[in-house]
Amino acid sequence: MQHEGWVLALVVAAAAHAGLELVVHLVVYPALAGGSAASPATALAAHEAHTRRMAVAVAPVYLALVVSAAGALATGPGPLTVVAAVLVVAVLAVTAFLAVPCHDALRRSRDPAERARLHRRLARTDLVRLLLAVALLVVSLGLATA
Repeated sequence: MQHEGWVLALVVAAAAHAGLELVVHLVVYPALAGGSAASPATALAAHEAHTRRMAVAVAPVYLALVVSAAGALATGPGPLTVVAAVLVVAVLAVTAFLAVPCHDALRRSRDPAERARLHRRLARTDLVRLLLAVALLVVSLGLATA
């Protein structure tokens, strides 16, 4: 595939990611946090269901981000392409090193106060991911119009 094709794939993946992050940040995480005041068993069951459902939505989007950014970088390693690739790595790093440990702690916690604190930390972490997603969309659109 030519560089332009990879850039188009990156724009599509970045748009899907930004949309997903917007929904997660504005709808999914607040709903999940609202349920943390429920009984520990109910809150843990809700979190487990959330994790299973989100994996189905997140995995293909992250895969598309990685593959399209790698393709764009391999076929046209200009400054904006490098920035796009760095933003994809940043999204993955924030997910792996901040969001996943927070979800793991939520999965283990039975204390409502601790769960509320963890949900606030998860919301802050997700705001970072949302900002990265928007930045990636802007950069990828810049690549597409360059």
